[in-house]
Order: sequence, then structure tokens, then C-alpha cells
Amino acid sequence: MKGIRNRCYMVPMRMKLGINPQKGVYSMPNSKRLPDVLTESEQESLLSQPNSRYPTGQRNYTLLRTMLDTALRSFEAVSLKWEHVDLMSGKLMVKEEKGAKDRNLWLDADNIDLFCYESLQEDK
Repeated sequence: MKGIRNRCYMVPMRMKLGINPQKGVYSMPNSKRLPDVLTESEQESLLSQPNSRYPTGQRNYTLLRTMLDTALRSFEAVSLKWEHVDLMSGKLMVKEEKGAKDRNLWLDADNIDLFCYESLQEDK
């Protein structure tokens, strides 16, 4: 819409149309909404869902906790591979995220411990 308005801006001056083709044409408001953020109790409720008795529950808890702590998107979490995680430095490399740019995230000590536990479980 902005491109059309810019092109039509000069038309009345150059061609002497007698009418303004952009009259009555308005741009859509640009909504810059803040993202919805989970409250502390909602986060606790979400993290209590995986059943820790089973390996898949422990894996799911690790992914959910990492997503909450690092603002990792769901499609980024699903596409994680072990080579993207550096447990020594706590660096988590997200490949080709939104906008086709790679980014680095940093894990805290609790998340590193969770990933260490997961890597030991996978070695069994």
C-alpha cells in the first residue's frame, strides 16, 4: 500500500488529472503488539506436565525448560541436534532460525545439567 501511495503522490502534479487517486486510501495500522508472556504459575504448570518416570518425559521437560529460559521457538527446539549444543561453554547454536540467520543462545547451569543428563541417557 505504501508503494502505491508513493507512486500516486506525483501523479496529480505531473498529469493534472483533476482528481487525487490516493484520496480515501489509508494504510493499515502497523500493530506492534508485545508478545504474550507466561506468568510464573503458568510456567510451573507447564513444566509439571511431562512425566519424569519415563525417558520421553525427561526429554520433554528439558526441551520445555530450555524453550522457556532461552525464548527458543518450537520449530527451533524440534530441529535441535546434539552438535548444536556445546556443554562445556553452555552455547546453544540455533541454525537457520526465522529470517534465515543463525543465532547463539546461552544456557544457564541448570539447563546444562539437564542436557548433560540427557546426553548420558542417550549413550545407554
